[in-house]
Amino acid sequence: MRLKALLDETSRLQTARDEGKIERDLEIATNLLDVLDDETISLKTGLPLNTIQQLRKSSTT
Repeated sequence: MRLKALLDETSRLQTARDEGKIERDLEIATNLLDVLDDETISLKTGLPLNTIQQLRKSSTT
């Protein structure tokens, strides 16, 4: 039972780290929209190209 609780906690922490990384990558990508093209931002942040395109679209509206 204790092992399962520890594994669950480890999983929750990993998820939180992953979500934090995604948020950071999205913030970086948003800051780069005015100086780089979508493909380069995608390559450097690791975010999918369609995500960058959606960011660009939402930043102009």
